[in-house]
Amino acid sequence: MAMKCLIGMLNGVETEKMMNNLEWANSVKNRDNWTCQECGVTAEEIGKRKIHAHHIKSISKNGENTLENGCLLYTSPSPRDRQKS
Repeated sequence: MAMKCLIGMLNGVETEKMMNNLEWANSVKNRDNWTCQECGVTAEEIGKRKIHAHHIKSISKNGENTLENGCLLYTSPSPRDRQKS
């Protein structure tokens, strides 16, 4: 399902693009430089399959696919694993 996503400013005017979930997730990953925003671990350290784009405000609670509503998180089975050494 495509959703509207603000992608930047063009001559002081917000520009919009319809983005599907994959496009949104890739945009969040690139914006956050493939780094977990909670613990700082990078995809290079742990592998790309363990870093995921998450909505700050859930879509089910009227959140949107905007870059402002996304963050990159390491999906670890244990909080202890999230600690960066």
